[in-house]
Amino acid sequence: MSGTLVRTAVVASALAALSMPVQAKDLAQSLRGRWNADKQAMAEAAAPPFYKTASPEKRKEMLAQAMKDVPDLGVVFTADTVTANVGGDPQEATYTVTKVEKSTVYFDAIAKKAPAKPADKMYAEFVDDDTIRLSKVGDDMVLVLKREK
Repeated sequence: MSGTLVRTAVVASALAALSMPVQAKDLAQSLRGRWNADKQAMAEAAAPPFYKTASPEKRKEMLAQAMKDVPDLGVVFTADTVTANVGGDPQEATYTVTKVEKSTVYFDAIAKKAPAKPADKMYAEFVDDDTIRLSKVGDDMVLVLKREK
């Protein structure tokens, strides 16, 4: 009997230890850091239908033109603020995580310049450890951001 109990305890401990890294990963904390827009991915995702039917050469030309027109965009998450810098114009907000679901962190953001306005309901979906899709809930526009290394 005691051998079975010991064996069960060892197996249970091993399974718990194996599952810890998965459970321990705090997605909200993983947001912290500097992120830069993947302008090419965003341009291709928002491309009009004629882009998809164009020749590879024409698509390359259209993409190069789009890259010139899209301003640089960077986002910095700290423990409680998010700052978006679009073309040198930083916009800062405080944020509070409201829920974490699978690979997505939902949060409310309140602009520091307009604290009386209602919070923007936002989400950041982790595509992988170094890529997120950032958007406002209900908005079709999605920013694809890559972690700055």
